[in-house]
Amino acid sequence: MKLTVLSIDGCVDVTPMNKVVIYARKSSEAEERQALSIDSQINEMNVTAQKMGFEHVRVLQESKSAKFPGRPVFNQMLQEIRNDKINTVLVWNPDRLSRNPEDQGAIISLIDSKRLYQVITPTKTFLNNPMDKFMLGFFMMNAKLENDSKGENVKRGLKTKAEKGWLPSGAKPGYMNDKYAEKGNKTIQKDPERFPLILKAWELMSTGIHSPVAILRKMNNEWGYRTIKHKRIGGKPMSRSMIYIVFTDPFYYGEFE
Repeated sequence: MKLTVLSIDGCVDVTPMNKVVIYARKSSEAEERQALSIDSQINEMNVTAQKMGFEHVRVLQESKSAKFPGRPVFNQMLQEIRNDKINTVLVWNPDRLSRNPEDQGAIISLIDSKRLYQVITPTKTFLNNPMDKFMLGFFMMNAKLENDSKGENVKRGLKTKAEKGWLPSGAKPGYMNDKYAEKGNKTIQKDPERFPLILKAWELMSTGIHSPVAILRKMNNEWGYRTIKHKRIGGKPMSRSMIYIVFTDPFYYGEFE
């Protein structure tokens, strides 16, 4: 069955209803923390589908970074487009489809070959014409540019921090980041609760008569050591692997890589 409706940007659309899918993707990686959740993306696109008259739209979703090729659900969708099972993709934002040139090229190629009729977002419908394909490709490549730029900025920031003599990573056990300092200039301070316990652990270790495991038991069971509590993690005893890391980390004698 085919349905004729007026698309968001005024083009007449004749689309087989059973060939329309919503593609939703969310990565847990840092660069996508601001992206809508998968459920929110699906809800947004269901609203768009209803406005355009699409009914019973199938949903494809996955939690996978798009920085590199190899997403299984995305690849399944591409294959279904090649097999003429899908010809319309609804997506919250073009960067949900691709953040790498290989996947971007696959999408544009399928539009060129008229396998993929249209890509629809809440604000724009991309059809098989030069400007739409250019803009769709631009939005996907812009997402890659943002990824690459963030990576370079992070490396530059870590290098600058190390040159100033500050550890370019999270605080080690016994220390804490200064949460009130300006972003990019955060220093590491002694943790008033945990630093004395780490110091006592080192004093015991320096005697040469206590094993790391014995010291760990004292820290957790007698001294009440608990890791720093965050929203989802922390507030737990120190692990066995961590005590060995503490006793072999050059940071504790004033050096770092």
